[in-house]
Amino acid sequence: AGRFDPINPSFGNGTTGFSIMMVVFYFFSAILLLNILIAHMNNAFNESAEEGEIAHLKLLSGVIAEKETYAMTKASREKGDYYPKRIYYGASDEEAVRFHSKYSITDVSTLSAENRFVVKSSSDEVTS
Repeated sequence: AGRFDPINPSFGNGTTGFSIMMVVFYFFSAILLLNILIAHMNNAFNESAEEGEIAHLKLLSGVIAEKETYAMTKASREKGDYYPKRIYYGASDEEAVRFHSKYSITDVSTLSAENRFVVKSSSDEVTS
C-alpha cells in the first residue's frame, strides 16, 4: 500500500526538529506562492491597462474621423487651428518599415530650397 516510515530514524514520532522544519517550510512556501500570484496579477493588470489605452485611442480616433467627415462643414475643416500639429499613428513593425522605405528622404540635394528647409527644420524639431 505505501511506506509510512519516518524519513530519518532520528525524526521519529514526537520529535520537535522535524515539526519545526515542516512549519518553516510551509511558511516560506506560502509566502513564495503568494508572491508569484501577486506578480502574475500585476502583470495581467498592466497588460490590460495598456490594451485598454490602445482600444480607447482607436475608438477616439474613429469618433474624431466620423465627426470630421459628417458633422463639420467645409469652412470649418479648412481652419488650421482645429487640428493638432502632430498626429500619432500606431503601426506594426512591417508597416513602419514599408512607410520608411517609401517616404524617407535619403538625398536632400535633389529637393528644392523650400523643401530642404522644411526637411531640415522637421528633422531638427524631431531631434530636439
